[in-house]
Amino acid sequence: MNITITLTNPGTDTGPFNIYTNIDNYTLPIATSVSRATLVGAGYAATVDGNTTTIKVQSTGTCTSSIFLPITQPTTTTTTSTAAPTTTSTTTVGPTTTTSTTATPTTTTTTTSPPGSTTTTTTTPAPNYKFYFEVRNQTDTNFGNGTFFLNPTGGSNTFTTNYSLIRSGISQFNPSGSSFVSEAGYVIDKIVRYNYNGTEAYSLLVGSPNYTFGTGPFMMDSIGVADGFYQTIKVFTKPA
Repeated sequence: MNITITLTNPGTDTGPFNIYTNIDNYTLPIATSVSRATLVGAGYAATVDGNTTTIKVQSTGTCTSSIFLPITQPTTTTTTSTAAPTTTSTTTVGPTTTTSTTATPTTTTTTTSPPGSTTTTTTTPAPNYKFYFEVRNQTDTNFGNGTFFLNPTGGSNTFTTNYSLIRSGISQFNPSGSSFVSEAGYVIDKIVRYNYNGTEAYSLLVGSPNYTFGTGPFMMDSIGVADGFYQTIKVFTKPA
């Protein structure tokens, strides 16, 4: 189920936000570090389980308040009309005979095929897979300073906010050739790859203002496009 999450006039000290659903009792976020500007603007678009009824939006910055938003489902009304039965009566002279016949509504469908054979082809789109990158400060409390230059070779690629990368039909992503450049006055403290459950899978101390990814330990896997089912690479920055 596709939904769009928006907020109206949240406090100026709120954000960034983590977003949860009632499917797992608000345990694993379906999105992290969503900016206040996104939620009060066009809104955050997400794909959730079809049985989801409530969304929790929690501020993770200076303000740590939460709000629970019910999902409004569209309403469909179906009207069915049934033809009234028909009664026919016949009367003769002398002894009277009355015959009643109740007709059952009849539906007839006729399909005519054109001469020759007909071929129908159905194309199933390739599944989407998601990979997530973050720039954080040294203490992992706020976004850091710098820019990613991603090099997603092959496949159909879509970039969203906060360095989220969606790839069509490709469940593995090697960022080889991609690079990160710190802003002036900052260097990279370390680069960490995290598993789906948030545990650290690989860590590299850098200490320089820029880094270009090679092959090997930073290969990422994704189960699917749904939030919470992908690995994350974080680049931590610190003052030089």
